[in-house]
Amino acid sequence: MLTISTCESSQTGLVPRNMLTGPAFYGEGNKPLSRLNMDHRNFSKIHVSVLCLVAALAGCSSSDADQVSLQSRIISSCSNSARMALNGWHLNQLPDAYVRQTLHSMQRNVETAASEIEALRDVDTTERELLTSSVTDIVNLLAQAQNQVARGDHDTVQTAVHLKDATERLSLTSGIRRST
Repeated sequence: MLTISTCESSQTGLVPRNMLTGPAFYGEGNKPLSRLNMDHRNFSKIHVSVLCLVAALAGCSSSDADQVSLQSRIISSCSNSARMALNGWHLNQLPDAYVRQTLHSMQRNVETAASEIEALRDVDTTERELLTSSVTDIVNLLAQAQNQVARGDHDTVQTAVHLKDATERLSLTSGIRRST
């Protein structure tokens, strides 16, 4: 639960007025994230919180077209997160375990979003086939990336490029605008 605090005490003293509080804003030892080094563990916690928020808002859409757009955005976000992890791993900036976990989690989220799209009834058959093709490409590329990391193959640039291309095809197919 996210709250606005006026002033509260913590182990390190008083928390400034109007500081956002809640699990997404505090790390270990109840220290504000702004005081922590933003390493991959903290980034992962924030990223998972954002994905959960997006997933929670998924039920707010009113039409199948809105659902397709929302699920496509979730898939794009997961794909982009996987690309960032691959790029960091390629540059030896992220540990293997973190990248494996991220890729696995993103693949699971993509598969869940794809299932949501498949469950929609009022989606044109041609559009559904194009969406399914793009999502299948993304899932296969995420599996390929996981295999590369498992083999210790740091040459993931090509996989990341193909992942970006598949994500852009998905965006064109689903009608969502490119935000980056």
